[in-house]
Amino acid sequence: MNLYTVLSVAQFTGLLLFTPYAVDALSHSLPSSFPRCRKAELDTDRCKNVIFEKSLHLLGKGIPELGLPSINPLEVAELIIGESGGPVSLSVRFRNAVVTGLTDATFYGGKFDFKDKNNMSIIFTSAVETVNFDADYEMSGRMLLIPLSGKGRCKFTYYNLNSTLGPTGKMITIKGKEYFNVTDFYILLHKIENVNFQFDNLFNGDKNVGSPILKLINDNWQKLWGEMFPVFLEVFKNLYITLAKRVFDRVPFDDIFLD
Repeated sequence: MNLYTVLSVAQFTGLLLFTPYAVDALSHSLPSSFPRCRKAELDTDRCKNVIFEKSLHLLGKGIPELGLPSINPLEVAELIIGESGGPVSLSVRFRNAVVTGLTDATFYGGKFDFKDKNNMSIIFTSAVETVNFDADYEMSGRMLLIPLSGKGRCKFTYYNLNSTLGPTGKMITIKGKEYFNVTDFYILLHKIENVNFQFDNLFNGDKNVGSPILKLINDNWQKLWGEMFPVFLEVFKNLYITLAKRVFDRVPFDDIFLD
């Protein structure tokens, strides 16, 4: 059973529906393997490295105590991109998508900002060498005035992604305990070196047409990725909000960041 299901994403608008997971009400305790730091140590490199790198490792494996399955691989049931009317105007439906590599990140820096309880954030910068997106697809539309159509299996490989991201929100009090209420997730993609697109069965498998069109797509990968990026960004932003809330909505702030 998938935890994350994308019902529909069109015209740069995202919607995620999350399958209920067996999690009790507030409050939970963190598993002993989950990294913790004292509040007085939050600005130290040691604390930042421990929190960010070990947390990513645990998310990759899953944290059943908090109702978090493994996100490496991450399964997405459906994602839909609508035509935009630009030079790349495609209608694409992805099903049974599998994303790998999200947790294979290298941490380069971060900041905990808890000074203003109404404007809190945990922001970090990281790099990932390779992320793969595999899915069934149905596509129609045009790219650079050339008609495109196909139905089959696809694979996108993203190379050298550098980004800054993290949850933002405010402190709330429930039953005398404070919780970090995540309300948004900041994502800034600084760099992506390349994207390789593979679409099987373009033009009903006619390789005389499909092969040169696929080369055209990859020679102009920035244009196709520019069309897809806002949709993918919205999807993963909502995904990361849900992941963060699975932890921070269930575990009191002082049990994560110790006095």
